[in-house]
Parts: sequence; C-alpha cells; structure tokens
Amino acid sequence: MTPAFYFNIAFLSICATVFIITLFTGIAAKNSLRESPADLMRPKAPKSGKRVFLEHVKPIWNRLSFTKKVTVRNFGLNKKRLVMTLIGIIGCTALVVTAFGAKNAVKKILDGQFGEIFHYNVSVGFNHQEPSPQLASLLSNGSYFKEATEVLSKSAEASPESNGDDTHNVYVVSPKSAKNFKDFVTLSNPDGEQFSFREDSAIITQKLAMVLNVRVGDTIMVKYLDENDRHAVTVTGITKNYTLNYVYLGKTAYQKAFGDTPAYNQFLAIKANGLTNDQIKTYLSSVPDVGMISFINDLMGNIRTSVSSVDNIIWILILAAGLLAFVVLYNLININIGERQRELATLKVLGFYDKETYSYIFRETWILSVIGCLLGLFGGVFLYRAVVTTVESDMILLTRDLTGQGYLGAAILTMFFTWIVDQCMKPRIKNIDMLESLKSVD
Repeated sequence: MTPAFYFNIAFLSICATVFIITLFTGIAAKNSLRESPADLMRPKAPKSGKRVFLEHVKPIWNRLSFTKKVTVRNFGLNKKRLVMTLIGIIGCTALVVTAFGAKNAVKKILDGQFGEIFHYNVSVGFNHQEPSPQLASLLSNGSYFKEATEVLSKSAEASPESNGDDTHNVYVVSPKSAKNFKDFVTLSNPDGEQFSFREDSAIITQKLAMVLNVRVGDTIMVKYLDENDRHAVTVTGITKNYTLNYVYLGKTAYQKAFGDTPAYNQFLAIKANGLTNDQIKTYLSSVPDVGMISFINDLMGNIRTSVSSVDNIIWILILAAGLLAFVVLYNLININIGERQRELATLKVLGFYDKETYSYIFRETWILSVIGCLLGLFGGVFLYRAVVTTVESDMILLTRDLTGQGYLGAAILTMFFTWIVDQCMKPRIKNIDMLESLKSVD
C-alpha cells in the first residue's frame, strides 16, 4: 500500500496547531504583564490551603495519614492543573483503546469471515451450462473433498428501490441446495443468532443493509454488470458479514426476482485435511471444463496484505498516546515541583527519606492517572467508533466491539507511561538543595 500525503489535511492541522499555541501563549503573557515588575521578580507565594469536601466525611478523613490528607487538599489548590492532567490521561487512554480496537477489527475480518462465516475453502468454476459428470465425480471424491455444492455466483450492483443512482457492488449467490448451504456459509443476524436458509430466502449482508439503509421487508434493486435490467428483491433477512457484500437467494427467490432459474457456474467445496492448493489444482487439471479455481487462503493473504498498514497505524497511535502522556505529565509535574520547591526542601530537613518525598508528589499523579484512565476507557469507546465509521469502506464492516484484553492493555500502557514520567522526575526532586531552597527571598 503506497502512503499518500494529503496537503489540505496537513495545512489545516498546522494552522490549528499554530492558532492554539499562539492563543494560550498570548493569554499567559497577558496575565503576566498585568503584574508589577517587583512581583514578577519574586517567586510566587504558594496558594492558601482550602478545606475539601472529604474533610466533612469524618469516618474517612480521620483514617487518612498526614501525607494523604495533604495530597487530598492539594487537589483543590490548582484545579486547572488537575483538569489538564485528567484531559491528558483521558486522551492517552482513549488513543490506546482505539489502537487495540483497530487491531481487534482486523483480526475479526480474518478470523470471523474465514472461520466463523465461510466454511468452504475452494471454489471451482466450470465453463459450460452444466458441469460435466467427470467434474462432479472428482468433487464427490472423499479423498480430496469432504463436501461440495453447486451455486450461481455473479457480480452485480445493488441499489435502494427509491434511488437507482446509489449503487454498490455485490455478489449474487444462489445455491442449488438451500438445505446444505449452511455447511458452507453460516448465516446469523447482527446479534450472532443463526437462522436457516430456505428456497424463498433473500438474505443480504449487514454492511449492504447499512449503506442502502434497508431493513427486513424492504425491497432493493439488483442488476448484473453485463445486463441493463434491474430486478426487485425483497429482503427476508440480514446476515453478519465482514468483507465484501453478498445477496444470497434461494432458488424460489431467485426465480421470483429474475424470472428465470439460476444458471449455476461454480462449486463451493471443502477440501480434505492435509491437501495443498497445488495438489488440488493438479487433481482437477485433468477435467477440460474446469474454469477458475480460487482458494480462500489466497483471498485471506490478499486481505491480510491490504490491511497490513493497520499495524503501523496501531504503533503510531500508541506512540502518540505515550508522547501525549509524557508531555502533559512531565510539564505539569515539573511545574508542581518548581512551585513547591521550598515545601519539598522543608520535608527533607524534617527527615523525610527520598522514597517518602517522591510519594509526596507522585501520589497525586497516580491518583489522577487512575481516574483519567477509567474515564479514558469509557471515552475510548466513542473515539474508536467515530474512527471506524470514518475509515471503513462500503465493502468492509469493522466490528464496533472492544475486547477485555484491549481495555486491560490500554490501562497497563497508561500506567506504564505514568511510571516512566515519574522515573524521569525523581532526579529533579532528589537534587533539590535544601539550604538554597530555604533561604529567605528579599
């Protein structure tokens, strides 16, 4: 897949970034210029402590240690910093949730479509109106094929009944035996409940129903690519499907829509275990009327190649999430340490060990990270679904579901990014000069 550079999107991104940076830099500069020069030359006095709501909950407040009470009170001293930290962590977690969701969606295309839905692994076309007895005999050979069924499979266009210009590519599939069709294709509604396929069934795939905006009982128009006539098909069911769009018609439904019996042109077959594609090709090459032979694993390879770029996108999202968490937490913790340098120096003079001093600052970060992570897991669902609906094509349905592993991975990575920032800030706290920090400022 060749990467493409979109100049209009890049230009808008640059303009938005420059505008936001300039806006907030201007606001900060304006606030600083309002103060007198004498006040600007002196370090800012720490904010006065305020009572917090938890102090009124005596059973909890009385059980907290001194340092934990200080941590709770510090949350109320700088609400802007608290909100900025939460926004950064929420954004970090939501990005990681989206990355793991994209990974699960691609996996679902391969495993769901070619494991749960399609059970056949070979399709064999034939060149005449009827397959030769020799071909039918070869396909019924239990040593090479477990089972085979004759079907019509043809490319077509589908559109809503009310708008013939809104066309979408589909494959019309009509099996000769509706009863045995479930052995080759599993039909289930979007909730996963399987249903049977009958001679009067007209089943369309879920993505096709979405793009055409139709439901069970509605009518769609189907036109073969090599014909001009449009045929009305009344939808009797919608089945789950992840890649390409299909219209499955029983023999009776096909005759009602097209006014003719299906012209079967290929077999769907399940090959015996242990046979390679080359062995199947060699086995069928002795029949003169064999047409195109295609294998599901070849199609899987093509799809896997086409979506391989998703892995790069996943790593980009995780890297962006890590940078977001690092920049936000590093800057806010750095500012926090700078403003509380005399306070930390006092703690060292009082005999606090390095580990206790670290926890005095980092406890706030960890609490905010946990809260932001929980909110980010919830917000990541909406971000992922927004991304999915934007990027998926008319021929592919990406699952909207997120796995427990994705949530767990996002939480672990977010906490890992927080831990990295804490490790980077430890030298800053350890190197605070107690004597210099405690000197009076004239």
